[in-house]
Amino acid sequence: MPTFPHDADIDLARLLADDENPRVPNDTRGPHEALLRMAEHQGSRLPALCAHIAKYGLNPAQRFIVIPNGRDFVVLDGNRRLTALRALDTPTTFPALPAGRLQTIKRIAAEAAIPRTVPCVVFGDRLQANPWIELTHLNQRGGVSLSRWSSQQKAAHEERLGRPSPANRLLTFVRSSGLLSDAATELIDRGSFRMSMIDRMLETKDVRPLLGVDIKDGELQLLFPRDQVLRPLTKFIDDVATGLQTSRSLNTVKQRTDYLSKFAADERPDPVTELEVPVPFDEAPETTEKRSTRKAARKRDRASGATRPFLVPDTVRLQIPHDRVHRIYLELKTVVRVDDAANATGALYRMLLEMSLVLGAVVAGQLASDSLRQVAGTSSLPRLTSTATACSVVSTPSRSRTASRWFRTVSGEMPSSCAAPFMEPVVR
Repeated sequence: MPTFPHDADIDLARLLADDENPRVPNDTRGPHEALLRMAEHQGSRLPALCAHIAKYGLNPAQRFIVIPNGRDFVVLDGNRRLTALRALDTPTTFPALPAGRLQTIKRIAAEAAIPRTVPCVVFGDRLQANPWIELTHLNQRGGVSLSRWSSQQKAAHEERLGRPSPANRLLTFVRSSGLLSDAATELIDRGSFRMSMIDRMLETKDVRPLLGVDIKDGELQLLFPRDQVLRPLTKFIDDVATGLQTSRSLNTVKQRTDYLSKFAADERPDPVTELEVPVPFDEAPETTEKRSTRKAARKRDRASGATRPFLVPDTVRLQIPHDRVHRIYLELKTVVRVDDAANATGALYRMLLEMSLVLGAVVAGQLASDSLRQVAGTSSLPRLTSTATACSVVSTPSRSRTASRWFRTVSGEMPSSCAAPFMEPVVR
């Protein structure tokens, strides 16, 4: 008499699907119907499991749990893997599969070395096997069952394998800064931070510049030095960790942009520190030169009569959260040369000012959200009578100061050949 449980390598042909498996309907009758319904339940995941088995083989650390049934064995745990093995061995067993899915499995099977024997552990009956099946499939049960990794722990595992996610890189970066609250630090150290909150922010194109970051070809890039990027990231991660922000409060793009746009000045990257071009995370500078150094350099340039080829000074660093406005700004900074196209420079600058002011008014809630589209299109604009009165649309003190500083920085040094478009009202 065999003793139970015991290990055994069993021929694939002798393994039967379990018609009492919780994944198949209660009215399932017999192992063949159980197999078909298991394939239906797996859906598009079945070819993925077939491909994994074809590439790596069966998991040697996870034997099938089976019980005897005459000369054969009923598989109590491992029915998904059994379905994949049957599909690889005889794809025609599943004629009801969608044609494309069946064709994919046939293509995988044609190139695979299909296991003929399966590593199993044989129990005497269901009652004896149940405690071990429950360890795998039920919740942690006070720490007894298998513990699934949290999203943060999964991301940490990927990073150790050389596949770092942008979200985990940012979380690790902020955690190591020592600037987080004790509650946030404790949550991260437990591996319980919700990585999906960072992923959600990074997936939103209009939000990334407000955090001072970008994603290119799946790689994290910084738009500012590290010390500047820490500002918004620290507040955001603290707010999420302490429950001030949730997936519901940051569900839509508008909610995310509204949330970040309300950050105080010291919680945002300083615009004057913006890098010339986005740089990979590992290559970003820790900090930047002090603003006083930049001011001194500009004063020296003006005193020496130094000129610049483009309207926007090289020392100006802006990341405008609107694609077309930002492109106009970049053209004035790097493409359209004042000496070669003074009138075009003036016209582009006028467009930049008008669209920037309306964008600021939309953000401030004083104009409808479609006003910016009107600026870019052919519809009539809101009546702003001049450059000076247009500035008043941006109502908050911080935005007014920013607008004034922008006008002084660029308009104050604008060549007279570009000034003609500003002798008339901004919007008639």
